Amino acid sequence: MHSQGPEEALIRRHFKRRTARFLDIGANDGKTLSNTFACMVRGWSGVMVEPSPKAFVRLLATCEPYSDRVEVFNVAIGTEQGTATLYESGEHLGTGDVALLSSLSEDETKRWTGDTFEGVEVRVATFAMLTSLFPPPFNLISIDAEGMDLAILRQIDLTACGCEALIIEHEHSDGEAIKEYARGHGMRLHTRTHQNFIFFR
Repeated sequence: MHSQGPEEALIRRHFKRRTARFLDIGANDGKTLSNTFACMVRGWSGVMVEPSPKAFVRLLATCEPYSDRVEVFNVAIGTEQGTATLYESGEHLGTGDVALLSSLSEDETKRWTGDTFEGVEVRVATFAMLTSLFPPPFNLISIDAEGMDLAILRQIDLTACGCEALIIEHEHSDGEAIKEYARGHGMRLHTRTHQNFIFFR
């Protein structure tokens, strides 16, 4: 298992043996605590989005064997296009990991005592710009954006994207607003972990 909790097993159970298409926003290195790595290995196609320059180098290496069906994009998803400061974190788990806590919000970094952050300029794209390059459908959408999760979710028409499964971090977001938005698109909350909501259609 590569996911942080039961996400990987629940995805496998929902989609059974069917291959589909995923979108992973905040993919990090594509493997550490990943909700989509197992899908990629099993033959899914998809798009991996990661703003951290350090993590993106590793993401490229992770996805290289699957480059015929998996796209990677080094950008942060925000509410306006342009550039912004990403507060890029260092090692967090003690496993050689990088950038797992990185955020566009400086306030988010204050939650993590003992972790170090460095400001780096990154490109920012809206979800509409992302889908102009990588059109839906996205049957599985995973969002882990350290405080930006709800702002990103509100840009996504889950119905039009063909979303059947949504995994979104709620730990530092307005959980009730996330649930209300997902329910408005016919999504049912299946499981709540300490970090994530897992919705299915």
